[in-house]
Amino acid sequence: MAESVPIHVLVVEDQVRVKETIVDILESRGYRVSSVSSGFAMFDLLRLDSSVAAIVLDALLPGEEGEPLVLHAKRLGLAVVLVSGNDGARRLADQHGLPFVLKPFRMQRLFDAIELAISSRRVG
Repeated sequence: MAESVPIHVLVVEDQVRVKETIVDILESRGYRVSSVSSGFAMFDLLRLDSSVAAIVLDALLPGEEGEPLVLHAKRLGLAVVLVSGNDGARRLADQHGLPFVLKPFRMQRLFDAIELAISSRRVG
């Protein structure tokens, strides 16, 4: 029986403790996880690593617009979950039909959002 390859999730989050927590949560669920602290680093990693299937993206990264990051990920066919401590960022998620998770969140809420994003990408 062949083992399935874990889904590779990229976490894009500028706050170190939040990023580490999200990475730990996702790894505990069996995801393969990479993380970066900026949209610029996200572009670089995605250019070098085609195994990423989903992105957990902080919608409000300092000095960066969230929409170009979302559009880039969608062009690559990646599942995207937007997270933010500001409920106003929900508008960006709604505009692009993406799951949104308001920080702080429960682990199950993040798992559900990732599964929704991945299944939506397969259907869409």
